[in-house]
Amino acid sequence: MPSSSIKVTRVVPRASIVSRLFTGLITGLALWPLLTFVGCDIPNRAPIVPPEVARAREIAANRPIEPEKEPDRIQRNFAGDWQAWYAYYIKNRHVGYAHRTVKAEGEAPTQRIKLNLEELMILNPRGISRLVQRTSEQSSELVNGNLISFETQLSVGPVMTRTTGMSEDIRFSLTKTRANYQVSKKIDWNPDVRGLMAIASSLRRDPMTSGETRVFEMILPTEQKIGTVRMKCNGPAAVPMLDGKDHRLIEVNVQIDRDEDDKRVLVVWTDEQGMVQRTYDSSRDLVIYQTDMRTATRGMPEAEEIAGLASTEVRGDLENPAETQRVGFKMLRRHKATSADDILVKPQPDQFVREMNDGSLLVLVTRLDEVAKNGFVGVDLAVDKNDSRPNVMVDYNEPMVRRIAQATIGVGQLKQRELALELARSTNRLTQLNSESKMFPRASEVARDAESDSIGHAVLLAALLRAKGIPSRIAFGFRYRNLSEPQMVFHAWTLAHVDDEWLSLDATTGGIAAADRLTLSTSNLSEKNVNDALVPILDFLGTYNIEVVLSAVRYQEAR
Repeated sequence: MPSSSIKVTRVVPRASIVSRLFTGLITGLALWPLLTFVGCDIPNRAPIVPPEVARAREIAANRPIEPEKEPDRIQRNFAGDWQAWYAYYIKNRHVGYAHRTVKAEGEAPTQRIKLNLEELMILNPRGISRLVQRTSEQSSELVNGNLISFETQLSVGPVMTRTTGMSEDIRFSLTKTRANYQVSKKIDWNPDVRGLMAIASSLRRDPMTSGETRVFEMILPTEQKIGTVRMKCNGPAAVPMLDGKDHRLIEVNVQIDRDEDDKRVLVVWTDEQGMVQRTYDSSRDLVIYQTDMRTATRGMPEAEEIAGLASTEVRGDLENPAETQRVGFKMLRRHKATSADDILVKPQPDQFVREMNDGSLLVLVTRLDEVAKNGFVGVDLAVDKNDSRPNVMVDYNEPMVRRIAQATIGVGQLKQRELALELARSTNRLTQLNSESKMFPRASEVARDAESDSIGHAVLLAALLRAKGIPSRIAFGFRYRNLSEPQMVFHAWTLAHVDDEWLSLDATTGGIAAADRLTLSTSNLSEKNVNDALVPILDFLGTYNIEVVLSAVRYQEAR
C-alpha cells in the first residue's frame, strides 16, 4: 500500500482524574483509576492526538458504532497459545506493566483455553502519595470462545475486590467479595457472550480489515453485568512505538457500552496478525505498548519496595523509628478543609491532636504514661460489646485460633498486660510477614496459612486477645519508614484493652507498637463491610504535608 494511504496519529494529554479516583474508591464503585507516577521517560516523539481521539469522543457522545455487516461475527477457531508483556505510560511516565498468557489445556473434546492476566500499577494521587494497584484475572473458555468461569482480584492499596463467575447453562452466577462483605447474583446468559479478554481474542482469532465493524457482548466482571462491545476498523496508520519509530499498524476504534450513559472508548492498533501492539484510553490518558518483559518492568519497584500498599511523603528524619516512644508530626492541609468532618487526623488512644493558628495540626503520638495538656486533645475510647465478641473476621471460636491461644506460655500466671504482650509475641513467632498474601483475611485463615500482611497479623492477634477475654480493636494508619526517602506507609496493628486503658500492640514486631505511626481509624471488624474502616486511609493520601517535629519541645512549649 502506498505511504500516502497511511495516517499519522498522535496522542494528546488529558486532565488528571484524581477526583474520580477517590470518588470511586469511597463509594465502592468499579475501580479503574490511573494517575501520574514519576518513572522512566519513553523515547522523544510527538505527542499522540486528535484524529482517533476526536473520532472516539464523537462516537461515544453521538454516533455509536452500528454494525454494517455480520454484526455477530465471531471467529470460532482457537488461534493458538500466546503470551505478551505490556508497558503502561501516562504523560510519558512509566506507571506499570502487565503480562497476559493464553494457553490450551487438555485434548479434544474436553480441551479448555486458560487465560491469565497479572498487572501492577503505581498510582500517584495528588502528587506526593503512592498507591499500589494489582489486578489478577484468570478465566476458562471453550475452544470456540464460550466462557466457562472466571476469577478476578483488584487490589487498590489495602482495598481488595474479588469477583468470580461461572456459567450455569442459561444463567451466569456472579459473586463479588470485599473483605467480609459479599453480594451474589445470577443473570440471564447467552453462550455467545464473550469472556474477560474478548477484545484481544476477537482480534487475534480474526484480524479486522479496513471499514469492517464488529458488535458482540462480553462480561464486565467488576460491574457484574454484560456489556456491548462495538469495534470499527479505520485501516492502516503510522503509529509511534517505544523504539521511537513509526510502525505500520491497523487502527481499530473500540466502544464498550456499560450502560446507556456509560461508554468507555479505546483506540487499539494491531499488527497484520491481529495482535494488539498499542492501546490508548483517552479517559485516563493511558498508553499501553506491547513489548518484552525487561522493557515492561524496567524502572518498576521490586516487591520489597512496594510492601507499602499506600504511602505518602514525610519530611524529617526519625532515628530508630521502630524503638521510639514519642513522636510529633506537624500536618498542614494542601487544600483548605470545607468542614470539620474533613479533618482526617483525630484524637485516638495515645494520639493527641492540637489545632494551630496557622491551620496546621500538631499530632503527638506517645507510648509514655501521659495525658493530653497544653491545648492538645485526647480521647477516651469506650469499650464496645463487639470488642469482645467473635465475628466473621475475628473468628476466635475456630479450633486453630483457640489452640494457639491455649498454648500461650504461662497464661495462668500472667496478668492481662503481660498476657497481651505474650500473645503479640506468639503471633509474631507463628506468622510470617508477607505483603502479597490475601488482604483482610479471617483470623483462622492467618492461623492456618502462618503468613499474612500487617492486617492479617493484627486480626489474628485481636482474635487471640478476645479468646482470652481481652477486648480488642484493629487500628489502621500510616507508619514511618525510612526507604530511599522517608515515607509514611500503610500499616495495621492491634489495640488491647488492659488495665482500663488501650495498649497498642504490633504483631509484625511482636511487642508494643512504636510511636512511629499515625492512627486514622479503629474497628472491631463487626461492621457489615469492614472496608469502610479503610476509607480514611484513602482520603488521607496526598491531603497533608507531613513533617516530623521535636515532639518533646513542641508538647511542653505549645501555648
